Amino acid sequence: MLRRFSLKVLIVVGAAALASCSTNTSNISIGPNFPTLSLYVSNATQNAISIYPANPTSSSTPVNEIGGSNTLLNGPQYDTFDSMDRLYVTNFNAGLQLGSITVYQAQATGNVIPLGVFTGTTSGLGHPRGIATDGSGDLFVANVSAPPQNISSIVLFGANTFGSPGISIAGSATGLNVPVGIKVDSNGNIDVSNSGNATIETFGKGVTGNVAPTSTIGGPATTLATPTGLSLDSKNNIYVADASTNAIDIFAAGASGNVAPTAVIAGSNTKLNAPSDVELDSSGNIYVASNNTILIFPPSASGNVAPSQAIPAPFPGTLIGIAIVP
Repeated sequence: MLRRFSLKVLIVVGAAALASCSTNTSNISIGPNFPTLSLYVSNATQNAISIYPANPTSSSTPVNEIGGSNTLLNGPQYDTFDSMDRLYVTNFNAGLQLGSITVYQAQATGNVIPLGVFTGTTSGLGHPRGIATDGSGDLFVANVSAPPQNISSIVLFGANTFGSPGISIAGSATGLNVPVGIKVDSNGNIDVSNSGNATIETFGKGVTGNVAPTSTIGGPATTLATPTGLSLDSKNNIYVADASTNAIDIFAAGASGNVAPTAVIAGSNTKLNAPSDVELDSSGNIYVASNNTILIFPPSASGNVAPSQAIPAPFPGTLIGIAIVP
């Protein structure tokens, strides 16, 4: 567990902060009572989070969204929920080379002011990608081009800190090279898809600094090429999207070394096209953000199988991250 902070501020920003930040939360619009399994998808083209109903079908359209200038969404990337159903979104403005994390109240909708913003040089964020929380509410962020050394890292924030400077896992011993997907397993271990090295790295619970991973999945047998989003099932089996091989690779819990996946979803029938994220619901259904489509596969899917559902993005739309209301 990370060290707790007692800050009560709603928004804290660093030296490179967004000028439009505000501590006024009067514009929080609470939507309908979105049920468990509602689907939230980051749409980088529209600078919005599209909200779909639980158990969506191929004909489903968003029932609501978070979007507009007040939201401070700016190139939204990946998203996750904490135990209080607050939504955390990583953002990256390529033109300004500015990364941030925006935080929204549970069930917030529309053009809302975020509860908090993590940004600026003091946050340790460069180009934040995947994001995850653990059972204690601590926040873990896969991070590229971290200041001031411009290196890859994992940035950790204590629960409810809303922007306090992060603690990092970074340095040559970590082997981190363009990390993208990240999840924390039921034992507190941190699993990271390491896109630049075509590996999956696992770090032990509570580690910080320039530490080596406790295990690495990598090598020809793994078929990993450009792993992106990553998810875990209830048994800590690892599901990873691969943007180069157009596949979802599944590895056994505790796998290490040059090992083959236990299953692979790939082939023309799958409709996978540069998948960026993968998420599982409580029933084991597999949701994939695949360019401009959300694909859903049944539990235990394997091989060249067609998705049970294929949901097109709102046009225009570039879908990147997926989160499911727990």
